Amino acid sequence: MSRQQGRAPRGAFALAMSVVITALVGFGFSFTFMADVVGRLRPLILYIHVASAALWLLLLVLQAFLVRRGQVGLHRRLGGWGIWLGAIAAVSAFATTVVLRQQKIALHPGNLETIAFLAVPLPGAILFSLFFVLGVRARRIPAHHRRYMLLAAAILPGPALARIPGADEIMLSDITTTALVMILCAHDVITQRRVHPINMAGLALFILLPQIAQRYLFEQQPDWWIAFARAVTGA
Repeated sequence: MSRQQGRAPRGAFALAMSVVITALVGFGFSFTFMADVVGRLRPLILYIHVASAALWLLLLVLQAFLVRRGQVGLHRRLGGWGIWLGAIAAVSAFATTVVLRQQKIALHPGNLETIAFLAVPLPGAILFSLFFVLGVRARRIPAHHRRYMLLAAAILPGPALARIPGADEIMLSDITTTALVMILCAHDVITQRRVHPINMAGLALFILLPQIAQRYLFEQQPDWWIAFARAVTGA
């Protein structure tokens, strides 16, 4: 068997990963979607975020499928829609985080823990936005573009799986998102005999940023963070 024959089909791994990530997001949110999003009136920004993030994920699967089929031209033409959807999903993620936190604070005014909790959902929005922007900037370098977009997508199962009863006790969200990035790193080792710097940096950020937010900002509640959270939420 030649070296070319022994390789996985072009784009097969990215397609498989995008399908797995999308399935995990759908599975996680299925536990609360009907009751929490459909069953009662929620802030408009939440619906904008749900719609844009869901469409971005579905487009990610389609884009990976097009690359797998060799339809790179159509992939690039659809990329503009992906940029708009990703941008809306990123901005609405921050806005949704703030609006929902404002509602919680209104129910428990003056509670420092409720105010400091703003730190917990923020890493997801930050990581998605960071890797999405880097992916857009690197779209002329397919190998980099693909890695950045998969890293952006890999953060999305975190908030979804947090909806599963008992997920917090076993840190299911953190374990799953870290495992997804480790799979990306393992694929690098298998195909290139080394971990690509993009995925290595992604793994470090996926591990460190949530821990800093949880252990330092939320649990220790430094004065500067409480002041910032108050200013952002209007508490």
